Amino acid sequence: MDEFGIKNIDSLMTDFEKTCTNKDYKDNVRGKYNYLKKLWSNHTIKTYKKIDEISLDAHIFFPNNMDSSKLHPVMILFHGGGWTVGSIESQLEPAKQLSSTGIIVIVAEYRLVGRHGCTVVDCVEDTKSIIHVII
Repeated sequence: MDEFGIKNIDSLMTDFEKTCTNKDYKDNVRGKYNYLKKLWSNHTIKTYKKIDEISLDAHIFFPNNMDSSKLHPVMILFHGGGWTVGSIESQLEPAKQLSSTGIIVIVAEYRLVGRHGCTVVDCVEDTKSIIHVII
């Protein structure tokens, strides 16, 4: 979950719950899963790009009591990992905290070289795509 996130793994988690016999390990994985699932709540998730079967999501955190008739600064967060590892979950809590300062914060998912069979150029194109969607 640390490297791949929790997107699209609900059925895997269900299978794991049914088949894992080590209670401590099961409790540890369930706790991590529930923590990450909670991070995915209380914000807006929109798909900003589709490549074949891959959907890339933008997690959008709006400030509390935002006046939608006014302009607000926007910040985009990308997770680290050298284009090969990592997941957006590492940026969800910081995004929530930053949005409390009056900034609209977007955490953008992008393809990863090993996971999606793409090149670094493709990864950079994904990051450019979210910028084009916003402006």
